[in-house]
Amino acid sequence: MEQLSVIENELIEDYARNALSASDRTQFERLFINNPRRRRTLMLVHGLRKYTLDSGHVSTADRAPAPRRYFPLLSPKWGVAAAAVLVLLGGVFVWRVYFSRNDVDKGLLALNEAYKTKRPVEARVTGLNYAQFSQTRGPNDVNSRELDRSAALLHNAVAEKQSADAHHALGRLYLLKRDFDKATVEFEDALKLTPNDARLHSDLGAALLEKGKVERVSDQSGRGETTLASSLEQLNRALVLDDSLLDARFNHALLYEEMGLTPQALEDWQKYVALDPNSKWADEARAKIAEIKKRGEKQSQRNEDLIRQFLDARKTGDREKMWQVFSNAHLRYGNAITNKLLDTYTTAATTPGRSEEAAEWLNSLTEMGQLASDRTSDRFTVDIAQVYRSATPAQLKSLAQARSDSVAASQFFNQSKNDQAIALYSHARSDFAAAGNHPEALLASFWIAYCFVQRGDTQNGLTILEEVERECETRGYKWLQSLTQIGLANG
Repeated sequence: MEQLSVIENELIEDYARNALSASDRTQFERLFINNPRRRRTLMLVHGLRKYTLDSGHVSTADRAPAPRRYFPLLSPKWGVAAAAVLVLLGGVFVWRVYFSRNDVDKGLLALNEAYKTKRPVEARVTGLNYAQFSQTRGPNDVNSRELDRSAALLHNAVAEKQSADAHHALGRLYLLKRDFDKATVEFEDALKLTPNDARLHSDLGAALLEKGKVERVSDQSGRGETTLASSLEQLNRALVLDDSLLDARFNHALLYEEMGLTPQALEDWQKYVALDPNSKWADEARAKIAEIKKRGEKQSQRNEDLIRQFLDARKTGDREKMWQVFSNAHLRYGNAITNKLLDTYTTAATTPGRSEEAAEWLNSLTEMGQLASDRTSDRFTVDIAQVYRSATPAQLKSLAQARSDSVAASQFFNQSKNDQAIALYSHARSDFAAAGNHPEALLASFWIAYCFVQRGDTQNGLTILEEVERECETRGYKWLQSLTQIGLANG
């Protein structure tokens, strides 16, 4: 602190006696006397200096370029000057610290300033202050001047040093500009230098999360799911390295929501609030908790409404309405109506005393399958109905277990636990095939292929997809064939 005081005193005295260079003087005036309180303080120093000069107390520094001597400032006759100088120390310290920052620090300061009103991505980015997230963005939501300044500083930092900090900072810039591919490259370059940096893993996870969200909207090939799974790997790694990293915890919850893992998302949001109860980030987390609870009630009601609409339409013979409900119920893992009819049927069929109910559910499934075949020549659903209609009680139990294994496998896939997912999908595929259930066996193969691709074994995944595509064409499973063709095109 003693050295710092000497430096600060030198700056103040040099400014007062016009000894600073033109550029230093400009910077001093721009950064130090930019508010009324500081200007009044500086006026006091000028006044004191004028008084001492008028009184004949001229410092040796004004007479000749001899070495500085600061101890006279502590004598009684300099007491007023010393008091004024002490008032200035805080401001001078800020000024000196600013000019001692490197380009990375300056670039991040400018980046914070650029997005201090609204943040352009929902995910948290390390080192960035809180700003409200908005789905819509306008010209006044970003300070373009500060953004350009940040970009210049951070590009220069990377060009000069190629350090992990520089790549990390530039990645943050790209992430906030929603250039997720470039952000990913910068984060990965930084991780090559510091592979165990939790904040880097968190930001890479954030970039992949935002990229995956865009991909899920722009195409239905399953690429978005693969990107989201990669995001989960990075965020899990960040939390292993630092379980208290709030940015990673926040993004982990966002990711679970995007993946449709509602119970896990709810648990993560609750953990976040417990760790950071008093911030604006926590306010967002509380809103998410309330939204999840409300959405859960609505989703349950929506599923009930869909099946009720379908059954009502079937009861009245409204085949157009049946088709409309069925068409609106497609999911990436199948059709919600088909899945509901199958699960309800297998439960009733394997429960004593519910045979009549089971028959009604199976009839509904058969009629729906026939309608799909008539409308689109897609035999996927009608073939499933025929398998379950001819299945023995033992086969029904095996089929029910295979469907349960498929659901569990999908959860492992979403968590990037590819080996576990492949094992369960393979077991389910074997059970489906043993019962002659070609549609669901092929669907299991389709997801096994995506597990291989996500694991990095692209060639094996593509080979399986080619086999599935040929079999779907032969059997007339148009919906699954179209998904497979998209996967091959993107492979």
